[in-house]
Order: sequence, then C-alpha cells, then structure tokens
Amino acid sequence: MQRTRLIAGSPVRTASDAWTVVVQLLSDTLERSNAVSPGSVAAALTDVRGIGSALTAAGHLDETPLVLVDEGLYVSIRIVRGDNAFTLEEILDPIPGGVTATDDWVLHMTAPDHLAEHLSSAAAGSDHISTAAAPAYQEKAHEAMSLSIDHDALRRIGGN
Repeated sequence: MQRTRLIAGSPVRTASDAWTVVVQLLSDTLERSNAVSPGSVAAALTDVRGIGSALTAAGHLDETPLVLVDEGLYVSIRIVRGDNAFTLEEILDPIPGGVTATDDWVLHMTAPDHLAEHLSSAAAGSDHISTAAAPAYQEKAHEAMSLSIDHDALRRIGGN
C-alpha cells in the first residue's frame, strides 16, 4: 500500500534532528517485523547520515521524497521546511505494513547533481540504500495483488 509521511524540518527542527526522525520512523516501522533485526535499520542508515542531513538542509527532501520500498510497503517521506513545517500534521507512528517487512527493504535516495557523488559514495556497498529513482508504485502494487486470499478459510471463521 502506498503511504506518505511528512516530517517537519527547518525551522521546526534542525536538518540533523529531522534526519534522526526519519531514521527513527523507519526503524520503528521495519523492526516490527521478525525478518528485520533490532538496531539494523539505524545501522544501515549510518553511512548516509551526513548526506541525509545535507539533503534535508538544502531543501531537496522537501521537493524529492525518500522512498521506502519493500514487499507490501511503498512509502514516500518528505521533510517539509519553511512556513509549511509549522502547519503540517506529522504522523510519526510506525507505518502500517511494517510487520510484513523483509530484510530486502530499500530506501531510495536521490540527490541534485552537486551532491550526487557524495550520496553515491556514502551509499556504496549498502544493500538497503539505492541512489536510483524508486520504481513506480504501480509496479509494486501489481506484485502485491498477486497475493491470494483464502476464501474457504474466511468462510470457516464466519467471514462469509
């Protein structure tokens, strides 16, 4: 299912604090799954902490979201700055669907040209960070639709 999360950036939070909120949101969501080890999400994002904060400070993540993609999860995360940061309604609870997350989750991060090399260098070797644009949501939605519902099991428990 496609979800969107908006996080208040400057002047409500520093760029570093906003990035910390992103890491916490992703950790709280993905680590609900038995397939994702406690502490592994923050560890996977450690190498991109500096560039994540820089992208936040530059306003790039207000215009171009981070996108978390996994089986059953497609989440766009924007860090909103300026006057809009004061008025947005943040939802920082774990994102529904996290309990089904796999250890194959990927956070898609893109950067403007002048920061692209820094992002690529920071993300190099990570199984969980991609500098490529996220796949279109429809692609993931089609995969999720391939799951079937056991109608007989529903009938047995009284679901008609």
